[in-house]
Amino acid sequence: MFFLGIDIGKNTHVASLLDEKAKVIFKAYSFANTLDAAEALLVKLEPYKDSLEIGMEATGHYWLSLYSFLAEHNFIVHVINPIQTDGWLPEQDFSNYGTYDTYYSYQLLDEAGNEVGEGSVLFCAPKHFRFADPELNAFVKDDDIIVTAKGYARSVEIQAGADVVLSDNYFDMDGGVKAVKILRGSVDSVSVRSVWDIR
Repeated sequence: MFFLGIDIGKNTHVASLLDEKAKVIFKAYSFANTLDAAEALLVKLEPYKDSLEIGMEATGHYWLSLYSFLAEHNFIVHVINPIQTDGWLPEQDFSNYGTYDTYYSYQLLDEAGNEVGEGSVLFCAPKHFRFADPELNAFVKDDDIIVTAKGYARSVEIQAGADVVLSDNYFDMDGGVKAVKILRGSVDSVSVRSVWDIR
């Protein structure tokens, strides 16, 4: 069994696919709120369609066209009220923190405590956020690329060669260490950058 969760937006939706053991098949697949993008999503879902259930939030009216499209193609689609899903998490008060220098990072763990998703949220547009230099560094160790940061790094991108496939090459991270698996290819040199480097 496979489960597709879709975060609905006005112009862009984001989908992640998990199997029944909460193993990530793909995550953060962004696609436009257009017919062409919905048809491309169908192609991506083709290998899983016989054992797939889809969940999406009823965000404004933006979910209606995608819901109708998926239902017409015989997918099982569950629409979730965002007011109900907000009730699953404890309320958090950020009113004592600065809008332009505070971020919220999160991890999604499966029942065994293994990380299956992560990310971060800013409380302002990224162009207004007061980023500090995270002092990123990256090096190869065995079958991993080790990324280190001394502070919050948004949109970290690993560049390790065109033929190299990594378990993750674009992510946010708090200060600390993250190991990224080298799935295919040979890494001769590695570099890393974030929003700090391109601001």
